[in-house]
Amino acid sequence: MSEIESSNEGTSEAVWTLIFDDFAYGKEHLNPKNSGADVGRVTAGAAQTMLAKAYLSYAGKPWNKSEYWSKAAQEAKSAIDNSAYGYNLEEDYERVFLLANEHGPEYIYSVEYESFMGQGWDWPTFTGIRSGDQIKMDGWSSLTVETDFFNSMSTTDKRRSKTFVLSYQGINNPDRTYTYPGNISIPHYNKYIDRTDVGTGTADYALNHYITRFSDLLLMHSEAENETNGPSANALYGINRVRTRAGLPLLQASDHTKETLREAIFQERLWELCQEGHVWFDMKRMNLMTKRIKKYNVEEKHYVFPIPQNELDANPNLVQNSLYK
Repeated sequence: MSEIESSNEGTSEAVWTLIFDDFAYGKEHLNPKNSGADVGRVTAGAAQTMLAKAYLSYAGKPWNKSEYWSKAAQEAKSAIDNSAYGYNLEEDYERVFLLANEHGPEYIYSVEYESFMGQGWDWPTFTGIRSGDQIKMDGWSSLTVETDFFNSMSTTDKRRSKTFVLSYQGINNPDRTYTYPGNISIPHYNKYIDRTDVGTGTADYALNHYITRFSDLLLMHSEAENETNGPSANALYGINRVRTRAGLPLLQASDHTKETLREAIFQERLWELCQEGHVWFDMKRMNLMTKRIKKYNVEEKHYVFPIPQNELDANPNLVQNSLYK
């Protein structure tokens, strides 16, 4: 029996090779853009963006293949500059998360949802305010905002009112105003709340969920450039485009070391991309878990997942990751 058949550890290089090859193939053979009924299908730009993200992941912890930082920077910049893809930032952050604009210029790839077809989702219900008169089907307050995170975003940040619930008129009682802080007791997310998005029930919302979008690509490019060459105009290009839209001051290369710019990029990703499924991977890649997570005891094993027991039961050739034995 070969090593790969008898043990899953030590095979990550072969797996990464398959991942890189798949994304590279997609970059070369898929359409740069889709139209009509094909809108929402994967494009060459999505494949190239995910190739950059794969290189970024392989360069960081726990694989630490530092030669891949430059590969990630090259792929990200190529996708940013490719006019055939047509990527750009929306002028207004709120437009990124409107149902009517879910395939706008910032869109690269999403999980596609559709109401009235049994193809919706319930994330707006999870994040909506329970008995809050906020959305037609009401919310559950299942996923709310840490107060420290709410307070971390500047009150002048133009993303703030779309990221968090600050104020709204009741959907059933439009004469009543709800605010946080105020008559809303804890902070809530507003990012995936579009009050025009109403399906047949609490699990039938149509607004898509982003896998990656243009601001993610810009921030990936800044991270990869910083890790390759340290703070520079090239490294600040992406993050400063994101900060400009947010109405925040531009960062200056002279004010940063590689380490402090890495932290600044991570923080910008938190503000820009919260609720979009990136933060665990960002902290892992940047080796920031022990520094950023204080409420829980973080160990080295938390940089990898255990193999689920049902998978071990189904395949006797799999072996549990050694850190979880």
